[in-house]
Amino acid sequence: MENVVELMERLKESSGISALLLDSEMPGLFETREWEAAAADLPVVLLAPKSAYLSYRGSLNIFEFIEKPVTAEKLEPLIWRLTGRRAGTGPLLHHRMGVPVVGDKIVRLAPSEILFVEARGSEVIVHTRYEQWPTRISFETYRSYLREDHFVLTHPSFLINMLKVGRVDRAQVHIEGSEQPVPVAIEALAEVRRKARKYAASEKSIRI
Repeated sequence: MENVVELMERLKESSGISALLLDSEMPGLFETREWEAAAADLPVVLLAPKSAYLSYRGSLNIFEFIEKPVTAEKLEPLIWRLTGRRAGTGPLLHHRMGVPVVGDKIVRLAPSEILFVEARGSEVIVHTRYEQWPTRISFETYRSYLREDHFVLTHPSFLINMLKVGRVDRAQVHIEGSEQPVPVAIEALAEVRRKARKYAASEKSIRI
C-alpha cells in the first residue's frame, strides 16, 4: 500500500487481516484518522526511520516497531512473535532486543529496568527508577511482553516487577526506587503475597 486512501479501502474490504505492518512515513498516515477505528483490534507494527523518532499521536495498538531498512533477520522473529500472539502461545518478545516503549521517541528497556507499568486512564506509563515513559503500546500488550518475567498484575491498572518490591501492605505494594505505592486489589492480594514469598528467596528479602 502506497498511501492512506488505499489503506482505508483495504481495511474496509478485508476481514482477514490479522496484523498491520505500516511505514510511519507513509504520506497522510497520521494526518488522517478515519482508518484507525477499523484497525482498533489489530496489532500494529510500525516501520520507523533509522533515527528511531516518531511523531505519532494516535490511538493505535502498537505491538512493535522495526527500524529501517527492513531485513529478513528483522522480520522473521517479528512474524514468530505475532503468530504466537494470535495463537496465545509462546513468548512475544526476545528480551535481548528489549521491551519497546513508543512515545515521542522509541526506546527499548530491559525487563529488569522496569519497576511497574501503569494504565492511567487512556494513557500507559512505563515506570523505571529514573524515568516515567508514556507509551503508545497497550497495557495488555505489556502483560504479554512480560508474562514470562517476574511481573504480577496487582490491580487491573498496575503490572509490577516483583523483584523490585520492598514491602507488601494489605492494600499496597511499595517498590524500591519509586515513591509511588502501587495498589493491590483485594482479589489479587493472596497471589501477590504468594509471589512475594517466592521471589523473596532470591536476591533480597521482601517484607510482607
